[in-house]
Amino acid sequence: MRNLREYVGIPFRDKGFDPVSGLDCWQLVRLFYRQEFGIALPDYMALYSSSLDMNGASDAIRIGMKDWNHVDTPKYGDVLIFRITSAPWHTGVRLDGGNMLHTDEGHGSVIEPINGIRWRHRLWGAFRWKS
Repeated sequence: MRNLREYVGIPFRDKGFDPVSGLDCWQLVRLFYRQEFGIALPDYMALYSSSLDMNGASDAIRIGMKDWNHVDTPKYGDVLIFRITSAPWHTGVRLDGGNMLHTDEGHGSVIEPINGIRWRHRLWGAFRWKS
């Protein structure tokens, strides 16, 4: 396992795919899985025009769920999906201690508590990769 702080501070970039120039939330999840688990997750980027497009990103999430198992009790590495307004739109990775790694516009990549004021009522579901 890498030092998780290596993931903190990566800039947000809509549909970004490079950790130096920036990543969107799904590309950060893909980077984490590749580096932590050696798993090359699917790139759903072609399914949405912009990570800032709620409908497109939400559709991509729903389509991509066929590759994942829903879990009731998330553990380290599970993907968390959050509602923004009423649609599933944002992804993060479950870490230990009730924290998650994610990135979004205006913040870049950060580690935040899942049950913090910003996220505690927005969790749409937790999912584990079908390996």
